[in-house]
Amino acid sequence: MKMENTVIAASPLDITVRGAVDAEKLVAILLEQRWHKDCEVIDGYMPPYPGKDTRPTCVVRYVPFGCFLRHSRGPRQGFFWDIYGDDMQTVELAVVALASAPAPRDCSPITFTFPLKAPNADVTGLAPEQETK
Repeated sequence: MKMENTVIAASPLDITVRGAVDAEKLVAILLEQRWHKDCEVIDGYMPPYPGKDTRPTCVVRYVPFGCFLRHSRGPRQGFFWDIYGDDMQTVELAVVALASAPAPRDCSPITFTFPLKAPNADVTGLAPEQETK
């Protein structure tokens, strides 16, 4: 898809591109990493068990791990992969986010089951009435 004489709004400047812009080529340049081909931008995504007030969102998912792209607004700002995805608002913003995201890692929930015990407590983990003597 070619766009002729496109004005690209960039804060704080507006850049005018005189000539054709090939959208597919632009996306290919932005998404040059090998793992990018395994990602998908889902516009209108709904979670598996939506609530009554859940609305469709635009998310980026890395298919092999099933993880979604998120953005941290806290002290360590930036993109990361998680089991929940952030709404990227538009497909265009999702592509830009994906271009600046780190390589995905497996973010499957891992659960460990082990008994918690207080220091110097009995190591069986059983209630006193359940213990066999």
